[in-house]
Amino acid sequence: MMLDIFRPLPPQARRETRAAYQEFLTARDGAMDIEKQQLVRREVGMLRYEKPLPRTREVDRDLFNAQYASFDAKVTTPSEMLLLLALVKANAAEAFGVTQVFDAIHRRAVKNNDMCELTLMVEETYHTRILLSTALSYGVEMRAPYKPPVALRTLIAGVSVTPEAVSRPLTLAAEILGLCTFLNLLERSREVLRHDPELRDGVEERLCEVITDELGHMSFNRACLGPAGFAQVRLMLPIVARGVAGVVPEIRALGAGTLASESEIAGLASGRRLPEHVVKSAFLS
Repeated sequence: MMLDIFRPLPPQARRETRAAYQEFLTARDGAMDIEKQQLVRREVGMLRYEKPLPRTREVDRDLFNAQYASFDAKVTTPSEMLLLLALVKANAAEAFGVTQVFDAIHRRAVKNNDMCELTLMVEETYHTRILLSTALSYGVEMRAPYKPPVALRTLIAGVSVTPEAVSRPLTLAAEILGLCTFLNLLERSREVLRHDPELRDGVEERLCEVITDELGHMSFNRACLGPAGFAQVRLMLPIVARGVAGVVPEIRALGAGTLASESEIAGLASGRRLPEHVVKSAFLS
């Protein structure tokens, strides 16, 4: 794998990429129930993730609940709990974003007879469920995604109504940042859970499922932009990275935060940080 993330595709290649991605999504996800916001094959796959491991791990529930409600970096928190907190909060912004844009994207999908982006929105709901299911291994049931801070909710709501010429480059920048963060979480989870191979493998499976989808999301958004859009992404990326660096402080406390440095982008573009099976399974363009 070698991908020039900031290189725009020619118009014909962009159209071909989107058509190929739609075929990929149909094969990967199956039919969509728009009313329920469900994908047939993903529902089947969730049965595996939402089944707890044979042995429930111990966790300090009082500390977990307190740090989940309002994280305090000054409070001593075990790295394993930091990882759990990071995982169950990592998709909070995306989960909130889906609630803001789903109806508008649905209308656009019907108008353009193009279901790609709507499918991406529904995939995000599965990412939230997949990551929340990690808590089941500790006997903790998370029924709803974490609500992001008011400032971030306001920003997401604002972006949802901005013209696509502005929102699309911002979306691609966010997808790149998300991928860097999930890769950092994957690497940290291997270290933090090295004493518990069963749990480590379960967390890695979940993160790899999300990363596989996110590579496709990045590829889709790349296929929606021309040269001017990519120029905006280059300018936006470091600004957005600094702006959201503290949104999930548990990720930073765990040492899994990202500012989308040149080395991180190079690692993503080359594929050297990606598990081989993820590269083989993902849609990349």
